[in-house]
Amino acid sequence: MKKFRHRLLDSRSVTEKIQIFTRLLLTIVMISCSMLANFATTNAAVIMLQSQNDSVYPVSATDLLHGIAPTSKSQIFDREGLNSDTSGISLTNGSFGPLGLTGVNPEVSIINNGGLLVYDLPFSTDIFEIATYTGWRDSGRSKQDFTVSVSTDSGLSWNLLYNVASVPGGMSQEVRLIDSVGAPLAVNINAIKFEFPNTQNGYVGYREIDVFGSPAVPEPSMMVIGTLFGLGGLMAKRRMKK
Repeated sequence: MKKFRHRLLDSRSVTEKIQIFTRLLLTIVMISCSMLANFATTNAAVIMLQSQNDSVYPVSATDLLHGIAPTSKSQIFDREGLNSDTSGISLTNGSFGPLGLTGVNPEVSIINNGGLLVYDLPFSTDIFEIATYTGWRDSGRSKQDFTVSVSTDSGLSWNLLYNVASVPGGMSQEVRLIDSVGAPLAVNINAIKFEFPNTQNGYVGYREIDVFGSPAVPEPSMMVIGTLFGLGGLMAKRRMKK
């Protein structure tokens, strides 16, 4: 009888310990989720590099956006009868196209005041570089002015990454956004947005948008949670065996 009572008390003790440990884990999960929800996805050390010339720029055919159409767009339409691309797909096709404008210009997306482009990334990404390109027949519609924002929740909320305002000049321009020490510009990103509230002379000829990055590294807090859950399971299993 004493042994039975001892085992019953010991069983209760194990149960209580598991419950306490479970409550502790739930508290950690809640705190970590709160931290992730408020996690600063952007890096404050973003720098902009600009170049301009009167020739074609090489662009990437292997970046994260290659071949991806925007999930949302606005104010992208043809001007001057140039027969430009209005779908936005030319911005991610890996081709700058000829610099001079001809009768048909499928490599040019003319973005007007109030333009918008939203892209879903193929996987959660740590972004290291963003490069954008413009090209026109003169320097009057090649200046780059836009904001780029990033999202970790598929566009439910956005964090401003950078406000681009290039210096006018050249028939074509390249703008690159990188971190000053080579760190990611933003982490755990699954959507990116470009907004063009005011463009040079009302509309600009954009040629390409390249985004470079790698699969997101799990947050340390989530790794800790996983480890704690694993340890908790092992402890509970060992105590139940006893």
